[in-house]
Amino acid sequence: KRLKQSCPKCGPAVFLGAHKNRLACGKCGYTEFKK
Repeated sequence: KRLKQSCPKCGPAVFLGAHKNRLACGKCGYTEFKK
């Protein structure tokens, strides 16, 4: 898997920021929680 994951809402140009228990998009606020 890639180190940085793209935001599904914003497209391949916007990446999700990695936090302790989640991935968050700084542009649209999309959050994906790690399992």
